[in-house]
Amino acid sequence: MAFGDSLTMGLWVQPDLGNGRRVGGYEPQLEYLFSLVGRSVQVYNWGLGGETTLQALQGGKDICVPIGEDPVTGEPIEECEWVDSRTVDNALDAQGSADYMLILEGTNDFFAGISPESTATNLRIMAEKGRARGMNSIIATLPPDERGAGKDLYYTNDLITSVAQQNGFKVVDLHGGMIDNWGAYVGSDNLHPTQYGYDAMARIWFGPFYNIHLTTGDAEAVQDTWKTAMAVLNGFATANGDVLGVGFEYGVDATMEETIQVQSTPDSGNAFAGLAVTSEIEGLQFETLYYYRMVSILDGTVYYGDTKTFTTPEKPINLSWMMLLLNYDTP
Repeated sequence: MAFGDSLTMGLWVQPDLGNGRRVGGYEPQLEYLFSLVGRSVQVYNWGLGGETTLQALQGGKDICVPIGEDPVTGEPIEECEWVDSRTVDNALDAQGSADYMLILEGTNDFFAGISPESTATNLRIMAEKGRARGMNSIIATLPPDERGAGKDLYYTNDLITSVAQQNGFKVVDLHGGMIDNWGAYVGSDNLHPTQYGYDAMARIWFGPFYNIHLTTGDAEAVQDTWKTAMAVLNGFATANGDVLGVGFEYGVDATMEETIQVQSTPDSGNAFAGLAVTSEIEGLQFETLYYYRMVSILDGTVYYGDTKTFTTPEKPINLSWMMLLLNYDTP
């Protein structure tokens, strides 16, 4: 269950209200990331554009949806309707049940005169409401926002992080994960991400569930020369963080003393979603059982995929030597 304002709703990539549907900016991509590690996960969007944390708790606001653009300025035109029933309690009632509640709210609080301290407190209350219904609540820091002089996101996010952790809630640092590349992530309004930015947001949300997942694939062992065999190893990696590289370990026993780093991750080793890794190993012994597994280093920790085995083929008969012997005339 994803709860929040227009950043959860997916504006402007997905311009309609979430209303508990499987739509959005980051939500479909988050489902896709889970599918890469073999999990079928549904992410339900409860985003409401323009909402503050206080409105999320108490209700009452203008619900606005885009209906076009100003022909002169090109600015979005919205149609708004006042409602007093949208609250986090209503959304939780309508959702019914969920394993996790992903909360991203508060970027509109500054313009409503809500203090950073109140924002952090209101987010804690939302998270507690999710916890009371058996959900694991995760709170996000606020992404970069170039609007409004005096909007101190660093101070606000420090408070959000501190209050959340003091009350036992996990925190996803969207601000820290997006700030260095914000210019590439944000759309023309300098607040809402493009699809590229929402995809990055999904990878950051994915972090608490899987820092890295390595899937050791199948291997194909074939003859290399008449003296040695070779094998093609395959695997798949999904990760969030600073990955130094992805490769394989292999050997004739379970210690797998040989290691090859065959492919580095894209984007200078930062978060990626789905990296297929293939490596050819030459000089193997014939008729030999080999063990192998994927290996990677993420943030200084070594991770492994499942261990698998393959057997190299039988040593071929050297027909050229046989022909030479058959054609040799003894005196």
